[in-house]
Amino acid sequence: MAPFQPVAHLKPSAAPYWLYLLECEGGSYYAGIALDVEQRFILHLFGRGARYTRAHPPLRVLAASCYASKGEALRAEYRLKQLPRGEKPGFFVGVGRAGGGSGSGAGPGCLTAMG
Repeated sequence: MAPFQPVAHLKPSAAPYWLYLLECEGGSYYAGIALDVEQRFILHLFGRGARYTRAHPPLRVLAASCYASKGEALRAEYRLKQLPRGEKPGFFVGVGRAGGGSGSGAGPGCLTAMG
């Protein structure tokens, strides 16, 4: 019998993608997705994020929720960006809880953060 060999084609589970909402100078919002919200926020602070946040520096992360795949996070980002400004923070309320919020639901081990 051959010795045990690990299966090379299996990938470890992928890290969740986060949808986040920033409050920027002037009271505007910026939404995006990232694997690491804290690191992405720092990039935005130093002008290395999106063009929008170079012109409107971020003040804080208002909310974030995680999704099992990049595709799910991108679809949630699109839905968030279609909302009127006043409804955007409410998008994150109940995300990841059964029957709550507008999001498709966070994966296991994901926590929704509200700033």
